[in-house]
Amino acid sequence: MRHFFAWMLVATCFGTFLEPILAQSQSPKSQRNLATTADYKALAKSSSFLAKINGISPLAKSITVELTKSEAKENPNFDPIQAQREQLNLQQTLYRNQIRALSDPNPFNRMAAMRRVTQAQQRAMNPQNARFKMEKVALDYELPLSSSVKLRKSFLVEEFDDRGYLKKFTAKEIAALKSPGVPGYKASLEEVEPGQVAWIYVKPAPKSLEGSEMAGRPLVTMVLVTSPPQPFSSGGSSSSRKK
Repeated sequence: MRHFFAWMLVATCFGTFLEPILAQSQSPKSQRNLATTADYKALAKSSSFLAKINGISPLAKSITVELTKSEAKENPNFDPIQAQREQLNLQQTLYRNQIRALSDPNPFNRMAAMRRVTQAQQRAMNPQNARFKMEKVALDYELPLSSSVKLRKSFLVEEFDDRGYLKKFTAKEIAALKSPGVPGYKASLEEVEPGQVAWIYVKPAPKSLEGSEMAGRPLVTMVLVTSPPQPFSSGGSSSSRKK
């Protein structure tokens, strides 16, 4: 009995030690940033855009794409005193080299002074110690699909015949995959996978979406995939495609 309680104590201590480690390993890697109403309003001004596909849901009639935008964020390491000192030094450098570029009789010295003026102006436009810095942020947009949405691809997927040889498309087969007035070739839903890059064609949100969570979001009329699927991708279509 004494040995039993001793083993129970060891197991309890070991489990307590592993609990935070297991919790950390099972936690999500990163939280997705969702587009806001203002982001959707800005997107509605476009008729087409290039984006990465994150998921497509035939039942919900929606597609989720990822777009990147730049945001000004406050620099936590900003030092106002250092910023004033740097600005004063830049102004002095500009003034000194401008005078030298105008007064030095040596043309090579004038050219060197003008280069220093240009470099100082560039540093003034991109200060290292800025109060705000531009950062790129990836946002997820969930957009409604039109009932007559066109799925297209800008490439022909390699196919193999029964003997394992690469199949060559005939002119008739290629013509059957094309449509007049529409770019690319016909694509099936199975060929539109997460991780692919595609041109998304949209039109203004229809009135039928008013009152739903898709209200005000542009309606997708065509998806033109520009990159082939990744067969050995870690986030395959079977796990990433919504049901």
